[in-house]
Amino acid sequence: GVVKARNEVFATQNLTEKTHYIASTGIGGRHADPKILVMLDAFAIEGVKPGQIKYLYARTHLSPTYEYGVSFERGTAVDYEGRRLVLISGTASINNRGEIVHAGDVRRQTERMWENVEALLKEAGCSFEDLGHIIVYLRDMADYTVMKEMFDMRFPNVPRMITLAPVCRPGWLVEMECMAVRKL
Repeated sequence: GVVKARNEVFATQNLTEKTHYIASTGIGGRHADPKILVMLDAFAIEGVKPGQIKYLYARTHLSPTYEYGVSFERGTAVDYEGRRLVLISGTASINNRGEIVHAGDVRRQTERMWENVEALLKEAGCSFEDLGHIIVYLRDMADYTVMKEMFDMRFPNVPRMITLAPVCRPGWLVEMECMAVRKL
């Protein structure tokens, strides 16, 4: 339902694969008011021109989202005021054909997810060293200890939050989004 609702909202705003979408993570959540079906956060930078924006695809690792009916950008880099801001949308253990990789194995899914995020960051001229924060979405809280340990080892100094969330595809056990910044 989250994917369908996002697709419909984006269509009303003329956001397509040709006009580009926005960076987005589709997590099924609930508002306290049951009449509210969709919630979006927004981040805006005043005065940015199209030449300052680069869309990230990492096609060696990931497929364009529109190939399997989902509308969001994998990642977006924006250059402004002497820095590059990179927004990486919710990314999971997926290959460049849109298929889930390492079904049922949260450790291996996490490693593939990191590989995918790293490929997107690299396309933007960034690395994990540039991360400002990470949000981790975990399907099963029973995997929390493993996830925390893995992220503590790999990203000891990066602020992060691990939250229980029904990620988009049932086969995904973990998904992450992040933001990176580096000076130009």
